[in-house]
Amino acid sequence: MTRGELKRRIKKLLETAKKVDEEERELFGTGSPFTIPEECADDPDLMKKIEKLVSAYNRLVESGERRINLTDEDANLMICKKSCLAAYNVQTAVDDRANLIVAVDLTTEETDYHQLIRSNG
Repeated sequence: MTRGELKRRIKKLLETAKKVDEEERELFGTGSPFTIPEECADDPDLMKKIEKLVSAYNRLVESGERRINLTDEDANLMICKKSCLAAYNVQTAVDDRANLIVAVDLTTEETDYHQLIRSNG
């Protein structure tokens, strides 16, 4: 997710929270017996979403990266066939005579051309 996308999501969530607050004030007024207690008025799920997005935005700014993945922050967005997915790039080396996997490497790099090791076999 880019900085702009994060900003838009944060802004949208804050606007939603403000709209809900205004609607509640219209419905319940202030000081009425039906006023929702302040500690219950905030939607904890909404606040968690906002905090998560703000934290992600701050990490994105600090890292200097262009995008951040909110699904799995360790994964990288990679082009897979016709779509872009949060993924890892797995490399394996196999001994074809013994039919054994002899090495495995996991990376978040999109391309793996530089990881190819020329075999003298």
